[in-house]
Amino acid sequence: MNGAMSIISIPGNFHKKNYIAALIALLLFALTLPIASQAAAPKKIILIAGPITGHGKGLHEYEKDVILIKQLLDTSPNLNGIVTEAHFQGWPKDPSTLNDADLILFDSDGSNREETAHPLYVQKRIEILEKQM
Repeated sequence: MNGAMSIISIPGNFHKKNYIAALIALLLFALTLPIASQAAAPKKIILIAGPITGHGKGLHEYEKDVILIKQLLDTSPNLNGIVTEAHFQGWPKDPSTLNDADLILFDSDGSNREETAHPLYVQKRIEILEKQM
């Protein structure tokens, strides 16, 4: 891990106005990351889209959200010294990629039905993240 890591989770039932505010907050946070020099490793931002949960078209499209956020971060002319990764279906295929993350953003449904339905509580995911914090 590259020092302190931040984990941000955006619940799927966020109102669009709140979602935009959360996205702006993420981008502002990313802008405050120190710019990587030749000696410093770039900051690693991991974006994880939760699984599609059967909502209608245009609702809870987490993969599209993550693709958009990644594109915005990767093409920002004022943001240097970062590396972004996008992962889908609620978790990276290789969880070891989380080991050196500086920021992890989850965009998924919450657990307003059953706590065990939340993507973080599947298998031992929460335990892996607890080791990162």
